[in-house]
Amino acid sequence: MSLNETYESQISVNQNLTFDRFDYDDDELRFLGILNEEKKFTNLGLLMSMQNTHNIRLAIYEGNNKSQLKGAVEFGGSLQRQIDDVTKYIGGELGRALKDAVIAALIQRDYSFKGELIINVFKDKVVIITLGALPDGFDVIRNERLANMFRRIRLTYSIDNIKLSKTEGAFLISVEKNILPSNKILAALEEKSELTRKEAESILGLRQTAAGKVLKELMDLGKIIQLAAGKNTKYIRKENGN
Repeated sequence: MSLNETYESQISVNQNLTFDRFDYDDDELRFLGILNEEKKFTNLGLLMSMQNTHNIRLAIYEGNNKSQLKGAVEFGGSLQRQIDDVTKYIGGELGRALKDAVIAALIQRDYSFKGELIINVFKDKVVIITLGALPDGFDVIRNERLANMFRRIRLTYSIDNIKLSKTEGAFLISVEKNILPSNKILAALEEKSELTRKEAESILGLRQTAAGKVLKELMDLGKIIQLAAGKNTKYIRKENGN
């Protein structure tokens, strides 16, 4: 069931759409719902096009409230481009959890409302304000065709590290830094000088491959250093070793 099925399938007012992230033939575009049977672009096509008018506005604040604005920027273009641009712009330790939150927000957004999707970046968390009430949480997908399109281009998400709350006419998706997998490792290294790979896997509650991705991300960010290899692999905070 789709709460907003009509929007996705409606004919786009703009029929001069171009795409910078994929190249499908007409049969594939009809299968995906980007073209209808009359070969007219739908609103789903609009969302995935360079002419998409549903933008993201991002504001960065100094602390954990809106008293001191550091800067703001707007992202446009296809939803796929916006996801990439936002995650690259914020970057850092939020990593995968931030991307999950943005994908979830875009899939559940009510595009029949005008207005930007708002992302507020605070010191300890990121909060996304998404237009449209969401009475059933993530149990019901508002835009199923968009979700299917995202899966097709490998934009999937997990809700494990994101929180959902509601407000009038909108819903909030938040990512708190203290629940991120990377911060679990850093917190553990505050208590002891080093961690083995097995200890890291246990702390994260993840198997070897998934835990390895978290550890690699921390190494790429310059937060931790790997010592030795194989069964003797250990990790320390960068400031503790040379």
